[in-house]
Amino acid sequence: MNNILVNLLFKGCDMVLRKFYNILWGKFLDTKNTEYKKMQDKIKESEEKYKSFFEKNGAAMFIIDPESFNIVEANNAACIYYGYTYDQMKSIKIQDINILSKDELKRYINDAKSEKNKRFYFKHKLSSGEIKDVEVYSGIININGKDYLYSIVHDITEKIMFEQKLMIQKSYFEQLFENSPDAIAILTNQSKVIKVNKAFETIFGYNLDEIKGKYIQDLLIFKENIKEYDFLTTKVIGGNVLRQEIVTKNKYGKLIYVSLLSYPIIYNQEQLGIYCIYTDISERKECEKKIEKLAYTDSLTGLYNRAYFIEKLNSEIRETENKKIMIMFIDIDGFKKINDTLGHIVGDEILRYCANIIKKVINIKGIVARIGGDEFVVLLKNITQKELVDISYEITEKLKDVVIMNYQHIHLSASIGASIYPDDGIDAHTLIKNADIAMYEAKKNNEGKVHIYSSQDLNKIKKEFILCNDIRYALDKGEIQIHFQPIVDISNSQVVGAEALARWYHKELGYIPPSEFIPIAEKNKSIIDIGNYIIKTVCKQNKIWQDMGYKKIFISINISAVQLQEDNFVDNLYKIIKDTGIDPRYIELEITERVYIEDIDNIIQKIKDLRDMGIKISIDDFGTGYSSLSQLSKLDVNKLKIDKSFIDNIKMIDAIMSVATILNLDVIAEGVENEVQLTFLKSKKCKIVQGYIYGKPVNSTEFEKYIKVEST
Repeated sequence: MNNILVNLLFKGCDMVLRKFYNILWGKFLDTKNTEYKKMQDKIKESEEKYKSFFEKNGAAMFIIDPESFNIVEANNAACIYYGYTYDQMKSIKIQDINILSKDELKRYINDAKSEKNKRFYFKHKLSSGEIKDVEVYSGIININGKDYLYSIVHDITEKIMFEQKLMIQKSYFEQLFENSPDAIAILTNQSKVIKVNKAFETIFGYNLDEIKGKYIQDLLIFKENIKEYDFLTTKVIGGNVLRQEIVTKNKYGKLIYVSLLSYPIIYNQEQLGIYCIYTDISERKECEKKIEKLAYTDSLTGLYNRAYFIEKLNSEIRETENKKIMIMFIDIDGFKKINDTLGHIVGDEILRYCANIIKKVINIKGIVARIGGDEFVVLLKNITQKELVDISYEITEKLKDVVIMNYQHIHLSASIGASIYPDDGIDAHTLIKNADIAMYEAKKNNEGKVHIYSSQDLNKIKKEFILCNDIRYALDKGEIQIHFQPIVDISNSQVVGAEALARWYHKELGYIPPSEFIPIAEKNKSIIDIGNYIIKTVCKQNKIWQDMGYKKIFISINISAVQLQEDNFVDNLYKIIKDTGIDPRYIELEITERVYIEDIDNIIQKIKDLRDMGIKISIDDFGTGYSSLSQLSKLDVNKLKIDKSFIDNIKMIDAIMSVATILNLDVIAEGVENEVQLTFLKSKKCKIVQGYIYGKPVNSTEFEKYIKVEST
């Protein structure tokens, strides 16, 4: 019974327990199913997300079986990138797109499996055959207990090409930098050395180790030029490119001329440093110096020439502020005659001699140049006008020394004109021109003198220009007239002759004195036509007076050196005398000491020819030249005419009368104006005089009264 009860109880309990268990398990299963479902949903959602991430990712992605090298999965981006369909992608192996050999691929796959490396760089082949550079990220994934490799592919073809170009450019730069024949330095913005090339070491003697971090100007620039160089560097730091020729030095202090190209190194609109290229131009500079010497140096004297002087003078004018610049124009007196007489070899020696004299006097005070022929110019700064005059006179005095060349004693002298900046001009051309004008004034006043330019000089030159032009037409316009001044025998006050004097009455300027127009006429050779006109007119007029029964007198005519130099002068004169019918005894020719001193041999012969024709010769203005007694004795002349400047000089009169007595010559005193002078000359036994005391020069009509009265 008990057993039955127990069994029944157990069965009852078992039924209860089973029923209770079933109730509890059902509830548990319901709970678990709910959680499982949720988990499944999450897994599914996650799978969808990853699937979407894989399939829709813009990067090419695929999964590889590391054993077979098969591509087991690929996303759409991979298909598009490689140019295959999805099915085609899954049917190919990795070696179909990777150009490496199978063994090489196996090694890389093993590296990826062991996670020794996760990033790889390959060349992949597209379906078109085009090769692309790719970066592949590979990692291990386990699917159903098996390891696979998933790969993310990025096309880095452009990046590789860019890097290659960058490397090429870097290589170019390095090769250009190191192999450039020019010295190159890379500097900080503070001009400290960062890097230099081989040429820098060759040219300047420094290697990088000894100068890195040092200031470039302390290495290459002379101390006196540091400020100028710093100023140039400031321009580059300001973002400017600099091209400049500068003077540098090497490690040993040797001067090196360089052409500097310096420019800022800019990155992202920020200046990182300075790039400097130094081209050695020392050889070029030496050549330029030689060329400049040839271009700017007078080959004969070694002085500077006109081109250099003008350039230097204009440069000084630009740089000078409120300071005087003095210009001297020096002309060697009578140099043409030296050249013509002694030859060009001696003339060249004279020019070199004069150049050395001028250079020694000027020394470091200024610049000396020869600008042509026998003309020299000097530029002086920071001196007073008195110092200018003193220097000028020092030059003229030193040039007065007698020079002996080819056994010839040569007496030199110079005339000097000066102009002053800015008073007499503000440019080189004007200053030189005005100094030249002043020199001619000095020469007119007296050779061997000094003259400083004034505005009046320019007026004179302008007037001379007008006269030089107009005198060529003066005869045709009837502006040249001939006046006659009586020559008197003081023993009886009888007119024995007359001097024919040319007068120019310019229609606009009025009366032009002979002292003004004769030198101009001689210079432009118009004196030849004027002289012939005077000779013809005088011969014709004297013959008319004689034919009219007037007293027969001689008429003296002044002859220019230019006329006497004409080869046919004697023949022309002979023809005029013959044509007019005048007796040659009543024609006298006057020549000055200067004329026969300059060309004594030629004059001696011509005077002889004239004397043979019966024409008398007088030496005019005797005493004003430097003729010697021996020279005078060689000339077959008849008279000496005492210059009016000596009329009151007892000693000169005595000397001239003595010379005349020795040479058996007659004497005529010019410029006698009063009784005192006349009485004095009488006491000195001077018989013939000419001057205002007896009459001024008058035209032919008025002069007739002197000879008409006497003839009656």
